[in-house]
Amino acid sequence: MIFIYSQNMKKEETKDIQLLLDAMEKPDIFDSEALDGIMRGEETKEMFSLLSDLETINPETDKSTPDVEREWSNFARWTRMQRRCERKHPSRKVPENSIFIIASIVILLSVFMLVLLIF
Repeated sequence: MIFIYSQNMKKEETKDIQLLLDAMEKPDIFDSEALDGIMRGEETKEMFSLLSDLETINPETDKSTPDVEREWSNFARWTRMQRRCERKHPSRKVPENSIFIIASIVILLSVFMLVLLIF
């Protein structure tokens, strides 16, 4: 029985929240009495306050959809330029064993210098 009660409460809460969202999106379809009825609930008032705060923090700007064709052509142009640069200036790869040899020489010279300083 408690489960059914809580389930009914959830449906009523979601109904109230949906009404609030509808009233915020299209306030002209509601008359003042209907808006007052929606705003009577304590939870609805809290939800309205939170949504109002969110809207003032993050005002809706001109969020037009991007031009996919233009973005794709910019990306294609960028990749072509990258390929041309790679062809003109191929990256020089240092063999891994060269790094190992250079590191070994530096370490050996450091140890040799330490030995000379100690004795």
